[in-house]
Parts: sequence; structure tokens; C-alpha cells
Amino acid sequence: MIKTTSIRHLLSSVSITACLLLAAGCGTSPVVKDPPPNEAVFEYERVVADDVNVKANAVYDPWEGFNRRMYRFNAGADRWVLMPMVRTYRFIFPRPLRRGISNVFDTIFGIRTFANQIMQGRPVRAGQTVGRMGVNLTLGLVGLVDVASKFGMPYHVEDFGQTLGVWGLGPGPYLVIPLLGPSSLRDGTGQIVDSVIISLAFTGPTGIDDSLKAQLVYNGLLIVDTRSRIAFEYYQTGSPFEYELVRLLMNTKRELEIEK
Repeated sequence: MIKTTSIRHLLSSVSITACLLLAAGCGTSPVVKDPPPNEAVFEYERVVADDVNVKANAVYDPWEGFNRRMYRFNAGADRWVLMPMVRTYRFIFPRPLRRGISNVFDTIFGIRTFANQIMQGRPVRAGQTVGRMGVNLTLGLVGLVDVASKFGMPYHVEDFGQTLGVWGLGPGPYLVIPLLGPSSLRDGTGQIVDSVIISLAFTGPTGIDDSLKAQLVYNGLLIVDTRSRIAFEYYQTGSPFEYELVRLLMNTKRELEIEK
């Protein structure tokens, strides 16, 4: 029988991590190598063409009042909690070790990608994902070294929100999740399924749920590693309409991911 604690534990931890990608970089941020503090990587002029009116390109946002309050709240949490954690993490761990930790988590979440590629009816991509995981788990020292990329093996990232989109389900209302970040009703719900997939395939067999210390280490590293690899900083875009800009970028990025 599947342990209820296993599902409940990863349901929260993976949901936090998945949404941190959105909270820190609206789910659209490119991964960079230790961006300098306060560098406006997502400066308005860099990401929006001159003829684009951010306010005119509306995304369905019927809960805008709530979402704007949550955006400000999340910005504060990012500034006063997450970023100090990231700076401490970078100070303690040298870059090669941080890169190895990132590679391990990328390998782990290949399980989620594989499952969603199967549900999307993409067996070739699913085979590529399995092959990549196998190479990194063996030749890459349990995922610490990304040998698969050196071999030119494709890297895919898929989630259940994308799967629902592939099968025709629209994003629904825009939603900024407290402490987690910009999302949509579809994608926020999809994270629950992704969390269960990781729980069933990974956490239970490893026994992480049996150790509080292991849970703290796993979740702590997962959260700080995720935030550390994303360059976005709240209120550093140079745009007076940052809320609308982030909303537009996230929505556009998700559309492109589903169409690819």
C-alpha cells in the first residue's frame, strides 16, 4: 500500500519547488550561472519589443485584485527569505558542487517528464528522457555529472499542466499562488499530479519519508537550488507595469511549451 505520508510530503515539497520556478521567474526564466545580485536580467527593454503594449495584451485575470496582493506578498518573501538563503547557499557551496546538486535534481525530475511524455503520446521523447536518466545515473555518478549533455542527448522538461494543454484544456484564469507564484488554474492543479508522480516513483523507495533529517535536507536543497538557478528579481524589470509584464511572459511561455 502507498504510504499516505509519502504522498502528502512530496505533494507539498514538489509543489513548492515547481511554483518557485514561477515565483522567481514567472516560469519563463532562462537558467543562468549565478546571476549578480540585482542585475536586471529581465529588463523591460530586453524582453518586450517596441511595438508591444503590455497592458493591451491582456491575459484572462478575473481575480486580479487577489493576484496583485499575492504578487506583492511573494516579492517580499523572495527578498527577505529566499534570496538570503540563496546568498548563503552560494557562499557555503562552491560552484562545482552546486552544479552537481542541480544535475541530481534535473535527473530526479526526469521521472515527471517521462510520465508526462507518455501521457502526451510522445514515445520518442520519452525514450530520450529515459536514456538520458540512465546515462547520468550510471556514468554520471548518480546524476552528479551531466554526462548525457556531453553526449548530445536531448533534454526535455514536461509537466502535467503541459499535458493538459496538449490535450486541449485551456489555462483558465490566471492565478498567483501565495508563496508559490504566477501560474494558472490548469497549471496549479497539474502540479498536484506531478507531485504524486514523483512521490510514487522516487520518494517511497528511497525511504526519505522515514527520516525527518532527510526530508529537511532534500526539501531545503531543492528549494534553494531552484531559486539559485533563476535570474529574475522582483521589481527589477524597469517597467511600471511589471505585474502585467510577468503575466504576459508566463502565459506566452506556457503556450509555446504546449505547441512545441
